[in-house]
Amino acid sequence: MAHNPETTVRKIFTLPKDLWEKVENYRFESRAKTEAEAMRVLIEYGLRFEDHAKLANKEVALFGAIISSADVPDEIKKQTGELMLDFVKALAKTVNDFADAGFYDEYRKALRKAEAAKQGEQISGASTGAKYPNPPTE
Repeated sequence: MAHNPETTVRKIFTLPKDLWEKVENYRFESRAKTEAEAMRVLIEYGLRFEDHAKLANKEVALFGAIISSADVPDEIKKQTGELMLDFVKALAKTVNDFADAGFYDEYRKALRKAEAAKQGEQISGASTGAKYPNPPTE
C-alpha cells in the first residue's frame, strides 16, 4: 500500500531476532505484502490493545456475575461457564501473543476460575459486587 510522503514518517529500529521471527510469521499468516505493512498492522493492534482488554474484562465480569448469581438456573450457569471457558481461552491465546506476562497471568487466573465454574463450583467475588477477574480502571 503506497503512502503519501507528506503524511508518512520513516523510522529505522532494531528488534530482537525472536521478535522479528514473530513479525515474519505474522506477515506470512496474514498474507501481508511487505514487512512494513505487517509492522503497521501489528503496531495498530498494539495501540488498540488496552481498549480491547478493558472490554474483555467487562465481558468476563458479566460471565462471572451470571455464574455466581443465586437467581440464575443451574443449566444457564453451566452453559455460561462453558462459554466463559471458551472466551477466556481465546483471550489467553491473544494475550500470550500480544501482551506482557503480567497481563497474561490475570487471564490464566480467570481461566482457572472458569474451569472451576464449568465443574459447578461457585466463583467467589462476583456475588459481593466485586468485578471479575481484573476490573477495568475507568
